[in-house]
Amino acid sequence: SLLILYFCFMYGIRWLILLFTTSLCAQTPYFINYTDKDGLPTNELYSVIQTKKGAIWIGSDAGLIHYDGLNFKLYHNSIAKNKSVTNLFEDEDGDIWCTNFSDQLLLLKDDSLHIIESWESIREEGNVLYEINFSDTPGVLIIQTGKHTFKINKAENYKIRFEYQAQNILYTPEGDMYSYSSSKGLVRTKNKEDFPIPVPELFFRTDFDKKNNTIRYPRGHIRSTKIGLYLWLSEQFPSQKNFLVQNLWGQPLGQTSIIPYIFSIKKNRAHAIYFPPELSQYKNNLNIAHLTSTSDSVFYLSTNIGLFKWDLSSNEVNTYFPGQFISQATIDREGNIWATSLDKGLYFIPPHIA
Repeated sequence: SLLILYFCFMYGIRWLILLFTTSLCAQTPYFINYTDKDGLPTNELYSVIQTKKGAIWIGSDAGLIHYDGLNFKLYHNSIAKNKSVTNLFEDEDGDIWCTNFSDQLLLLKDDSLHIIESWESIREEGNVLYEINFSDTPGVLIIQTGKHTFKINKAENYKIRFEYQAQNILYTPEGDMYSYSSSKGLVRTKNKEDFPIPVPELFFRTDFDKKNNTIRYPRGHIRSTKIGLYLWLSEQFPSQKNFLVQNLWGQPLGQTSIIPYIFSIKKNRAHAIYFPPELSQYKNNLNIAHLTSTSDSVFYLSTNIGLFKWDLSSNEVNTYFPGQFISQATIDREGNIWATSLDKGLYFIPPHIA
C-alpha cells in the first residue's frame, strides 16, 4: 500500500537498525516513537484507529489527528466546549465520528469537524458519552452513554431517538443483540426472545444519587473482537473479606481465589478467563483502558502500566512500554501495532516484532 511505501522510504535506515537490534536482544521489541518533535501536535493521546483506506486517526487533548504516513494534520472545532477528543469510530460510509470530554458528538465531514446539534439537548440531560458503534440497521449508529443507549439516523438529518434502558448494546453478524444494563444484567436477545447470561456481581457497582438513593451501574464492557465476544472489567479487584464475589452459579468464591475479570461470551454462557501470574501479580494496580485482539488468539491489553500481549493458547505474556499509561492499541491491516500513550506520544511496532 501507499502507506507502506512511505514507511520504507522514510525509515529505511531504521529498518536496518531493527534487524540488527532484534538479533541482539529478542526480548526488547524495536519500535518507533512519534512525539511533538516529529510533528505530532501533542504527546497526550487517547485513542487510535485505522480506516478502511489505510489512514491512521488519533484522538488527543488537542483534537482529532490524521496521519498519512508522512505528516500529521490536526482537526478541531473552534466552538466546541472541549478540544480533547476520543472514542474514534469509522462508519460504513467511511465517515469519522468522535466525542469530546464535554460529551459532545462530533463528525468529520468535508475535511471539517462538525458538532452534531441533535445530540446537544440529550447531552445537557447528563448523558455521558463513551462509545459509538454499529446498529442492526444500515445508516443507523448506536450511541452508548452511562445511562441509556440511543440510535442516530444519518439519512434523517442525524435524528436521535431513545433505544434501550441499557448502558451497553452490541449487535453481532449472526443477528444476536447483547445488552448490558443495571436492571437486567447481561442479556442475549435472539428473534425478540431474551436469554439472561449470569455474570458475577463484581461486574456491577453501587453508587448514590443526589437524594441518597442507591444506584446500580454496570462496570464492565462488551467487546466484539476477532477471536470472539468478551465481557471485561476496567479494573481488577483483590480478594477481601468484605468483598463478596460469586461465580456464575451464585456460589461464593474462596477468599484466596484469583478473581477473573475477562469472560468469554458464547451463546447463553459466560466463561471465565483467568489471568496468568504475569498479569494477576498486579492485582488492583492494573487498570485496562482498552482491549483488542488478533485472529490468532492473542489479546493486547492497553493498561495504566504498559501494553501487554497475552497469548491465550500458550498463556504467554509479553510486556511493552512498562510503567507507561497506554490508552489504546490497534493492529493495522499489515499487522503493525499502533499504540497511544498519555504523555509519550504514539508508538509503532512492526508485525514481526509484535
